[in-house]
Amino acid sequence: MSEVKTIKDVDDYVWAEFKSIAAQEKKKMGEVFKEMVKTYKDGKTVEWWKNFLTVNEPLTEYEAERIEKRIKEIRKESNFRDVKWD
Repeated sequence: MSEVKTIKDVDDYVWAEFKSIAAQEKKKMGEVFKEMVKTYKDGKTVEWWKNFLTVNEPLTEYEAERIEKRIKEIRKESNFRDVKWD
């Protein structure tokens, strides 16, 4: 098994985006990270990092409520215990 590494000062939003990118590409997060490093070393980074790390628009209240409702439905379908959203 490979060694586990820690990346400090990565906020939840960026981590979730990173996981999402890996899932969309159907790759492991380590593979995506290797590609990011290669891209950075090749000098193609400025625009890529801007797109990756920039929050375009925060969610509207309506969008947040819909997402929360859907998460609760999925958790219930999968028999996860209820989560308090404070």
